Amino acid sequence: MSDFPPPPNLHGNYAGSCVVCLKGTDTGLVFIGDAAFISAGLTALGIPKDQVVHTLAAATGGVDGAHPAGDMPMGVRVCKSCARRADLEVGLWPTVPLYIPPKPRS
Repeated sequence: MSDFPPPPNLHGNYAGSCVVCLKGTDTGLVFIGDAAFISAGLTALGIPKDQVVHTLAAATGGVDGAHPAGDMPMGVRVCKSCARRADLEVGLWPTVPLYIPPKPRS
C-alpha cells in the first residue's frame, strides 16, 4: 500500500497540508511575481509541470490557463522537507518568507 497521498485530515480534506506532499504543516512561503515566476517557484518545489497550471488557477480563483496580469502574491503551505529540496526557506504560517524575482540590472 502506498503512503501517497497521505490520509486526509479530520475534515476529510487536505486543508492545512503541504502543497507538494499533502502532509499537514504549519509552515509556508509566499511567491510575489507574475504567473511565470510563481509557476517556476511551484515547479521548483516539486509540483509536476502539468499540475502547476491547476494549482495557480485554484490559488488565484481563475480558470486553467487564465491568470491575472502583473505581479500578484501567492501564499502556499509547504513543509520544511519539501522546501529544503527546492533550496527555499519557510516560516510559520502566516508569518512566512516572501520570494520576489530580482529586478533586471540597467
